Amino acid sequence: MRESLKTLGCILIFAGTAIGAGMLALPLTTAAVGFPIAMVLLIICWLVMSLTALLILEANLSFPDGASFNTMARFTLGRGGQVTTWLSFLLLLYALTAAYVSGGSSILSSVIKLISGATWPHWINTLIFTIALGGIVVLGTRSVDFINRGLMAIKGFAFFSIFFLIFPDIKVHHLVSSAQQLPYVWYTLPILITAYGSHTVIPSIRNYIGPDVKRLRLIIVSGCLLPLIIYTCWEIITLGVLPLYGANSFHAIASKHGSINDMVLSLQNIVNKKTIDLGVNIFTDVAITTSFLGVTMSLFDFLADAFRVKSNKFYDRFIIGLLTFTPAVLFALLYPKGFVLALGYASIFCSILLIILPPLMVLNLRRKNKKKVYRTWQTTPVLWVLVIVGVGIIVLQILNSLNMLPVFS
Repeated sequence: MRESLKTLGCILIFAGTAIGAGMLALPLTTAAVGFPIAMVLLIICWLVMSLTALLILEANLSFPDGASFNTMARFTLGRGGQVTTWLSFLLLLYALTAAYVSGGSSILSSVIKLISGATWPHWINTLIFTIALGGIVVLGTRSVDFINRGLMAIKGFAFFSIFFLIFPDIKVHHLVSSAQQLPYVWYTLPILITAYGSHTVIPSIRNYIGPDVKRLRLIIVSGCLLPLIIYTCWEIITLGVLPLYGANSFHAIASKHGSINDMVLSLQNIVNKKTIDLGVNIFTDVAITTSFLGVTMSLFDFLADAFRVKSNKFYDRFIIGLLTFTPAVLFALLYPKGFVLALGYASIFCSILLIILPPLMVLNLRRKNKKKVYRTWQTTPVLWVLVIVGVGIIVLQILNSLNMLPVFS
């Protein structure tokens, strides 16, 4: 029973890292292509990211406990691969951590004001949020597991409350007859890829579970499948309720550069249920904390591996904790535009780190005939196809950054 709960906890860590507040924006991205094509894209991205997640597991199990992306890249791709991994990993995860710290401190500020009526300085809220949740990460994966289970239960309850509130108002013709505009596919793909980006937690989960291939594979497959199910449910209720054109439509939201709040307001106007806003706020707030825990746990273990800190002594973990959280807090407080800019290129970092590098690492390991604990079914041609897909996602993101892709407005 205890081991089953541990396995479930790891599935929830994996899935919770992916299912963040950004999920709420998926309908704004996919509405223009229509529900059928949106589902095809979601499934393609899920398949690509599931395959690369299993490749990361294959590579990681070829090394001793404690090995993270730094060690895997150094011994499989050489110094150049290690530097590329460092840059991609740190830029992506520090930017994400800074974003979650900023969002989390805003949530804390709202809670404090609601309870006491007081308004505390932003930097105090930032430090309290970081120390409270960061302390859980420093204590170890076991602590993250326990806290994350409770948070995921709350997040699940909030999401399915929203789902069942909106479900009766779904119009099937919105799902089957909405205009399907293929040119918008290219803009959508890089965003959908990042929605499954929780692979960085795999080394941490392996250290927590041990080299149990069957359980680790179950965790990764289930952890990838759960976001697909949740994203599908969210697409059904949003694209099924909001029309593409007209009043309270995706076009009306996009034409004024609308946000998630505008979409929620449009949903409320159609279904006439004010509690939707409460459910979305609870989901968003908790999603920030679960993603924060997964991302910072990955970053903590990456830095411990990079600096070869194998000890569990408090002093050693405290120092790694400072390296994990201090830069992100400083970025969030002093250079907010810096991490916002980095997040704009998240799909590039994600493609390099989670799509291109895993098959390249496995190709080198197989070429060296290194004895393996686990080997996926993926053949050499499949590995090269994944590399090409990763390069394609980077090209699309660059074209989007240059405003060369059509955007629904």
